[in-house]
Amino acid sequence: MGLSVERNNFLSLQLMWKSIVDDLVAGGFEVELAAEADGSGDPIIGSADTTYGDTTVLYVLKPTAAVDDAVATQDWRLVVRIESIDVHGTAYTYTINAVTPTQVLVNRTENKFSIAAPGEDRELGILHPDQNSDPANGRHFFSRFHESRTWSCFPEGVDVEAVPISYRLSVTDHGIALVTWAESFDGAGDCFNWLVIQRMVDADGNPVIVGKAPLFCLFSQNGGGGNDLDDITGSDITKFVVREDDVNAPTKPVSAVMPTADSSPIINPIQQVGISEDNKMILNFPQGLNTQRYSYTHELDLICYTSADVISQFSEPEITLYNEASPRKYKAMNANHVNNKGMRILILTQGAGIPSA
Repeated sequence: MGLSVERNNFLSLQLMWKSIVDDLVAGGFEVELAAEADGSGDPIIGSADTTYGDTTVLYVLKPTAAVDDAVATQDWRLVVRIESIDVHGTAYTYTINAVTPTQVLVNRTENKFSIAAPGEDRELGILHPDQNSDPANGRHFFSRFHESRTWSCFPEGVDVEAVPISYRLSVTDHGIALVTWAESFDGAGDCFNWLVIQRMVDADGNPVIVGKAPLFCLFSQNGGGGNDLDDITGSDITKFVVREDDVNAPTKPVSAVMPTADSSPIINPIQQVGISEDNKMILNFPQGLNTQRYSYTHELDLICYTSADVISQFSEPEITLYNEASPRKYKAMNANHVNNKGMRILILTQGAGIPSA
């Protein structure tokens, strides 16, 4: 049931996420909860023109076997909250969690929803570099409010609804990848974000669903480039383990680009060489994966990366991997430094269960 879709011209974060959720459902997710965040009100799924008040919109999405071959024994949830909605119905932020069902607390008697946490100031599975950051400053995956903006294209005084946003979503039988970006700011280097939630693949390209079979989350809120082509900021690309066969809670996020205690970097976010000796483009995949207990020789395959100098945005190279009969197709997205420099990620658009368009 795999799919890859691109949709454009979203001025409303609410409507963008309504569309993303519809596509996730088409790819094999089920909507477990869709309501105002306090649990009240009618579900918003299926009503693209709903008028939103000064509240938070919530989605709790349950993967099926079409999305994750290991879900029967390792269930998990994708939770999205579209927040900071003003009286005019304009949303400024959204927050994403990748958690197990254990962390999703819904009190239907009191109409309340929350993510279980091991401490008052920590929120499990949140796609933010610091789970312990001050909640007053927001732990958003994305914010277009100028005081907490994650992209440079939303400074003070900008009408946020004048900057349209696009997204590309890919859904396979072992995970998902999502990229969103501000249209006409491709050279900014930080006006896009991306996330990958997937099982590893082995040397034959098969999802690893035996053993501990960890589910990894890799993400960047603003492209992961920083301000210097030769300098790495550890929090610009982050990773954590959503769950394992015998672990029912996400780990704390750590840097995906710098070595930290018991964790190796799995991606190179800065200026790099992307051409081989025989003049072929080199595509790299996140590898060197480990959990808090074990290291793995496998890799992630829903995104890859290369030097932004060797491929242009929206190019779609075809490559044959894992001795597969048909080539896969990946689509090049934004570069992570100004003027289309640095590193460029590519998202899988065909192969590994995603049919040709």
